[in-house]
Amino acid sequence: MAKQINSYKKVLKAIVWIGMSSFLLVGCSKEQKNEINQTGTIQEQNNGYYFVYDEMEIEIDMPAKEVLENLGHYKTYFEAQSCAIDSIIRTYGYGNFEIDTYELDEKEYISSIFFKDDTITTKEGAFLFMDKERLFELYGKDYVEEAGMFVYYKDKMKLKFLISEDEVVSIQYASLVTEVKQ
Repeated sequence: MAKQINSYKKVLKAIVWIGMSSFLLVGCSKEQKNEINQTGTIQEQNNGYYFVYDEMEIEIDMPAKEVLENLGHYKTYFEAQSCAIDSIIRTYGYGNFEIDTYELDEKEYISSIFFKDDTITTKEGAFLFMDKERLFELYGKDYVEEAGMFVYYKDKMKLKFLISEDEVVSIQYASLVTEVKQ
């Protein structure tokens, strides 16, 4: 029971941390919008890391329409203006994961996928609360540390892992298109 409570505390910390980092995407001033990073073009498939759910491959920066239709009705929904790109960021919650989208040329694209619990895994087998050393066995040590996260870059996306007490407490696929320049 104590380990379960400790695990819940770790998830809560990760959610708060991710929530604060998401603020960077949506909570910005007019001046910050002038610092937009719009490098790269949208590709139908970017060959980066991708998430598999119910035999459906979900890639970052792919068109969202078919994915959202196949997932069915979402459990939670939120939207806000992005400061990284001139777009509304929409968050669709499906229980054990969330998908964020953005619009470009009146078409909605997948911008991030955020794991909410340990019932799902990355295609490579990573899951919440797994041991940090097992993560390195799956992905190697060719990562970049950013804001306390272990980040693996591939094509125009990145796969981010937050580690606390040698356990993975957050997993997020993210687009480089929707990031604010540092």
